[in-house]
Amino acid sequence: MPALGNPSFAFLAGGALPWAPSLAIYGGAALALPLSMRGAALWVDPTCGWFGALFQLADGQGRCELPLAIPSDPGLAGLPLHVQFASLDGCAPGGVAASYALGIVMQ
Repeated sequence: MPALGNPSFAFLAGGALPWAPSLAIYGGAALALPLSMRGAALWVDPTCGWFGALFQLADGQGRCELPLAIPSDPGLAGLPLHVQFASLDGCAPGGVAASYALGIVMQ
């Protein structure tokens, strides 16, 4: 649960190739229609006030994790966050496979 004061909150994704170079893409807004990212759909809005990506390797089972310790800061209540994962995959169109974005609101 994305609740204030949750030090162990994380986003998890599966289905990547084992040990695939991957990105956890995050931002404050989602797109109504996706942008194309080497053949994969980018659903997180790169033009919003804040946007970023963290590089990681999928694990041996093709899972990626974005840990997000949520502090007990009342100023974060109501903050939206959208996260999507993308991985290199030679069998995907353009060589990149991506998840849909997941949106949450801090509570």
